[in-house]
Amino acid sequence: IGTVREINRVGEIPPVPRTPEFVKGVMNLRGKIIPVTNLRVRFGMPSQEYTRDTCIIVIDTDAGQVGMIVDAVKE
Repeated sequence: IGTVREINRVGEIPPVPRTPEFVKGVMNLRGKIIPVTNLRVRFGMPSQEYTRDTCIIVIDTDAGQVGMIVDAVKE
């Protein structure tokens, strides 16, 4: 929880060629391009359509910021 930078709604995510299936693409976060992964696919679960509750959690890592698509966030 300490590494969470912000939570955003899912928007335009341009794909990146020749990346693993779980890498959805990249997003522009205030001028910074960050990779976005789909955690459902990463953990071997079937992907599903995005809903109103689907969002992107942006976290800070040693390698930089990463966005993760999740089904929902509570509090």
